[in-house]
Amino acid sequence: MIDIESQLNKWQKLLLVYAGAAGVLLAGMLANLPLNFESFQRLGRVMTVSPWVGMCLVLLLACLPPGIMLLAGRDWRTLPLARRLPTAFGFLGCAWAALAAWDLFFLPLEPPLYAHLLILGLGVALAASSLVLFRRRGKSEELFP
Repeated sequence: MIDIESQLNKWQKLLLVYAGAAGVLLAGMLANLPLNFESFQRLGRVMTVSPWVGMCLVLLLACLPPGIMLLAGRDWRTLPLARRLPTAFGFLGCAWAALAAWDLFFLPLEPPLYAHLLILGLGVALAASSLVLFRRRGKSEELFP
């Protein structure tokens, strides 16, 4: 049988790489936002394709499955939820950051408002559910602490 604890340590180390990539990607999209708007207007409302869009997609597809797997995977249920919860929400947070960067890149195309609200709602739901689960995890099991 696979040692789940050592597998979790490997996923935690990989999460650091993905978190750094998601942070750089989101910061880069925010920094290039005025340039994207200017080039979109200057080129006659034509958008140039950037390799950063592919990076958003790759990062999203690389982070979403491990986050879901750590939360709901059959093999991972042997490990307590308290041990795998921070890593799972870390992967889901990186996936959301990649999705937000994707949205920022296509902002000059003026997508419908519900697309932005959906991405914002996903971020709020992720943050709220992590807060609820982390608070529930932190409660003491003793009757009289």
